[in-house]
Amino acid sequence: MINKFYQNSNIEKFIIVIFPVLLITGPALPDITAVLLSIYFLLFKIKKNFKQIINSYWIISFIALWLWFLIISFFAYNQITSFSDGIIFFRFIIFTIAIYFIFSEIDFKFLKILFYISLLIFSFVTLDTLFQFYNYDPALGFKGDIFGIKPEGLEGRLSGPFKDLIPGAYLARFYFLILLIFFIDHSLRRKINNKIIIFFILALSLSVIYFTGERMAISIALFSFGIVILFIKNNKVYFLSIILISFSFIFLNTIFHSHFNDYTIINSSAKHEGLLIQKKFPCSENTNEICYKEVSRQPKFTDVLFNFKDSAYGSIYITSLKMWSDYPITGIGLNNFNLVCKTENKYLKYSKDFGCTTHPHNLYIQALVETGIIGFLLFINLVCSIFYKILLTKNYNIKIFGFVIILTIFWPIMSTGSFLKNWNMIFISFLIGLTMALCEFSSTKKSEFKNTN
Repeated sequence: MINKFYQNSNIEKFIIVIFPVLLITGPALPDITAVLLSIYFLLFKIKKNFKQIINSYWIISFIALWLWFLIISFFAYNQITSFSDGIIFFRFIIFTIAIYFIFSEIDFKFLKILFYISLLIFSFVTLDTLFQFYNYDPALGFKGDIFGIKPEGLEGRLSGPFKDLIPGAYLARFYFLILLIFFIDHSLRRKINNKIIIFFILALSLSVIYFTGERMAISIALFSFGIVILFIKNNKVYFLSIILISFSFIFLNTIFHSHFNDYTIINSSAKHEGLLIQKKFPCSENTNEICYKEVSRQPKFTDVLFNFKDSAYGSIYITSLKMWSDYPITGIGLNNFNLVCKTENKYLKYSKDFGCTTHPHNLYIQALVETGIIGFLLFINLVCSIFYKILLTKNYNIKIFGFVIILTIFWPIMSTGSFLKNWNMIFISFLIGLTMALCEFSSTKKSEFKNTN
């Protein structure tokens, strides 16, 4: 009776379509929701889809990587930490599989709901972050968003509605998901109002990603956009126009916004907060007088690029590779990076200017140092299997958008959060599962699907 009720309900589908909203509330609510959805899938859905699960190479690759996580725990620097993190990592796998199979069963009604909710929350994050960008004081820097949330950490960065400095990464990852859904459902693109709204929201959000100061986010967004323009069969003018409008908006703000013009550079280096500037602004006590203030910011991109080993990321990566060379086969164990760095004095010299971070800040390097060469190869295998599955998509344009969504997650030369951090991995799991389902949508819904090329 209970099983029949759940089989006929749409609760799990509604959870999926509102998940983009949950992601901006913080790590707790998305994590709890993901766990509950995973339990639901294990109780009521896995039996039905078990044969397809064991025949899906990308899913088997995911499970194989997880099993290796458990094996290396016996050889880890701290076995308890590694094993506990390995066990609970399983929820991310089940959540990804649940999203994939549940969403594969939906109709165009739920697809539309997902589109409008995603567009709404995407627009909200864009506009809220833009509000914070203009809520600027030369003396204090960027102030609160509409909720009063102030950026904490690096000066000159934006937080938007998040407590962390991540609105750029959030927007960059959701950017092409919106386009993917838009191109799947022909009825959405038939409405001229939808085209106009999407055009301006995407142009504005691309500008906002730049304003956040998240250089990797804007780099991967522009690179992915370049792939879309280069390989998409139609609508090239549409996407080129988005780029043109966005760049024009960025150019105007670099001229007139005080953030880009109220300082002079005192010293510049590749080190963390290596850009020392002197800001000038009217004194609060006497606006007729000019006051000065020295502020440290993240280094210029060119300094990092040409002096990478002296940068914070260079320090982290060198430390990581040194650790891996000492533990090449099984690695140091999950979530052991900070502990090993602080405990073993020989690694301190590589991180003396920046200190020991919680993780290596790159998914591939983290896989290498924490799980060894075998874990690294299993991770590469997982990434390749996901890309391969998407490339089998029959519709060409949808294939391109699916490809760039996964690229924003697994682009190898960018800094990332840890794959053990709940919010980051839940976001990744959601995008992978949803993208894989959407890329199959045209073939599973042939009676409803319209040609998207």
